[in-house]
Amino acid sequence: MFSTRLLTLASALLLSASTSLVHAAPSAVHPVNFEVYAPHVTTPSASSVWAVGDNQLVQWDTSSLDDAGKNATGMIFLGYLTPNETSEHLYIDHPLASGFKLGDGQANVTVFDVPTRDSYIVVLLGDSANRSDKFTINGSSASSTATPTESAIVVAPTPSA
Repeated sequence: MFSTRLLTLASALLLSASTSLVHAAPSAVHPVNFEVYAPHVTTPSASSVWAVGDNQLVQWDTSSLDDAGKNATGMIFLGYLTPNETSEHLYIDHPLASGFKLGDGQANVTVFDVPTRDSYIVVLLGDSANRSDKFTINGSSASSTATPTESAIVVAPTPSA
């Protein structure tokens, strides 16, 4: 009998609390506008060839960025594509650059030890992700000290001009 009274009391309190929450809700819902900044990566391009240990410049188009977009903080990751897979094989444990403003339009990176491959990409992350064309890195060996992590980030292919 005690448990029945307790259950009845708890139910009454929950009903009372939920009713007061409904009455306290705002009368109107206001939509929030979210800006998505998607600067196109211009360098590296399909004709780029990098080598392990090189210092390289990654560049992107800032012409569509408003002031908030120019002040957004970015990161750059190296990855690669393989046929018949959607993963970008990003080396997320080894960002090429971080902490820069998207409005900078460029960042200097150093190529870490990776195997030779002609399907590397760089991915620019701000509030969205944008990837470069595939390009080549001439590596030092068939194995490297860095390993990619399966990417949960889905990036739409760069539209061809």
